[in-house]
Amino acid sequence: MRIFRLAVIVGGFGLALAGCTSTSGGTAGGSPSPTAPTGVASSSGGAVPACLVGTWKATGMDRTDNVAGAEIKSSGGGGFTLTISPDGSATVDFTGMQPITFASKAGNTEIKGQYSHGGKVMSALKATPTSDTAGTFEPTGTVDWSSLTVTVELSSPIKAKVFDNVKISDVAGTGAAQAGNAVDTTPILRKNMYDCGGTTLKLSPPSGITGGGTWTFQKS
Repeated sequence: MRIFRLAVIVGGFGLALAGCTSTSGGTAGGSPSPTAPTGVASSSGGAVPACLVGTWKATGMDRTDNVAGAEIKSSGGGGFTLTISPDGSATVDFTGMQPITFASKAGNTEIKGQYSHGGKVMSALKATPTSDTAGTFEPTGTVDWSSLTVTVELSSPIKAKVFDNVKISDVAGTGAAQAGNAVDTTPILRKNMYDCGGTTLKLSPPSGITGGGTWTFQKS
């Protein structure tokens, strides 16, 4: 496995390929398996709302955002599953995830590419319903990101695979700038507004919170 390190100056997006290094332990293979958390009841005193419970398959996401002065647009990413148990415990299995394409623009410079996640993420959820089919949820306690990986490929202004199935901890922070801050380093199991009418689930960031975009799922 090889990781290309790309220097990015956010704001001007001056880019220079700084070289590449071989790494080990960048995949989730050496990480301990995530331990399923104990669910937490919703604020209404019961389990999570019934409409959230089940296995959901992602059909894709749309995002228009602004991070660190860069306008970010991205879409795609279907194919993986989100499973929510009646007690509120949740697992996101990114097996089979399709790539998310993105464009990150600051000034006259634009970074384009795609990324996809791998591995599983687990957490317990705390729900705050506003109706039978809508409200907010957020993780309670520690989210287990230990097996989450990401692969990032740029198509413009250069073509390069800047991250190849590496741990998300290697991308968070300064590493995120290498893809114009377009990679979601805390996907799905974050604070979300939910709408779970019928067989469709939509998750979107609350007002004032950047990142994540709006995800659509269909019940499996």
